[in-house]
Formats: sequence, C-alpha cells, structure tokens
Amino acid sequence: MKFAYKVPPFIKTVLIILCVAEVGTIIYFLAKIFNLLGLMSNFLPGEITVVVVCAIALAFCISMLCLNYRITATHLHLQFAFWDLLAKRIAISKILNIVLHKEEQHLYLSYIGNNQDPTIVMINIAPKRMESFVKALKAMNEDILYTEE
Repeated sequence: MKFAYKVPPFIKTVLIILCVAEVGTIIYFLAKIFNLLGLMSNFLPGEITVVVVCAIALAFCISMLCLNYRITATHLHLQFAFWDLLAKRIAISKILNIVLHKEEQHLYLSYIGNNQDPTIVMINIAPKRMESFVKALKAMNEDILYTEE
C-alpha cells in the first residue's frame, strides 16, 4: 500500500515555484537552441547544458513532491523516485508501537533497529490517512501496540 508523504506547505510552495521556473527556463532555452520566436542561439553548448541541468532539477523537484510511504510484506519504505530513503531499516516485524498525537496530528512509530535499541520516527502523512496506515501495519504485524494521546 502507498501513503503520500505530507510535504510541509512552505516547502511544497517553494518546490512548485521551482518547477514552474525550470519549465520556463527549459522552454526559453529550447526556443533559443532551435531559433524559434526570433531567439538566436549565442552559445549552443552552454544552452544545452542549461536545459539538461534544469531537466534534472525538475525531475528532482517532482520526485520531492511525490514522496510516499510504501508498505510491503516485510518493510516500511519511504520512496523517492526509485530509491528507498529508509534503506529497509524499518522491518514490520520489528515495529513495537504506534502513537498518534491528536493535538499535533503526528504519528510516531517505534521499532527495533539494527543496533537493538528502540528508535522513534515521525511518520508524516495526512491526518485523514493515519487510521488506514495504522490498520495496514497492524494487518501485517498484530503485535504492534497502538495508542492515542
């Protein structure tokens, strides 16, 4: 199951502004490269470099906007494009408990890490999806304790 990562509003706004600026830059420099709209190319290698760098930055920004948690049969993953940012550190069988802070609308998860010490992480998802997230984890591991504070 997938659960969208809740990007803070300020960061989301900045990422959207960057995406718009990068798309505009790509369109402008492609017009210069192909001599469209009366724009003449001044330094072709530099303009191609700008288009490539902006395309990479655009892919990065879009990936940041599309972060999500993914629950598999064995692990909890935080997906960034094709990579698992948690690197399979959170095994579902090692999750001890989940705590929901109702006032703050935050979900905290504690698990046993590789060093055998309990670790606490905040799961940043939309409040309306928290209940289904907890149910999905408890379906995989019934020993998980769930509390609300």
